[in-house]
Amino acid sequence: MNDPRQAALEMVQQDRASIENLWLRYLANGGNAGPLDFEAYIYGLLDPDEYDALILFWAVEEVSAR
Repeated sequence: MNDPRQAALEMVQQDRASIENLWLRYLANGGNAGPLDFEAYIYGLLDPDEYDALILFWAVEEVSAR
């Protein structure tokens, strides 16, 4: 799996999604990070573990499919 953080960051920068919308999808899929940690994942300040990276991947896929 490619790092979903790059796709998420591009979506935010291109106004195709907000951090809040991505975080809500991430949370709905079972993610455990709070909003600040999640934003730190997106901007590369924290590295998500394998589980959180997978959940972020799912969130990016769901948001981009809309």
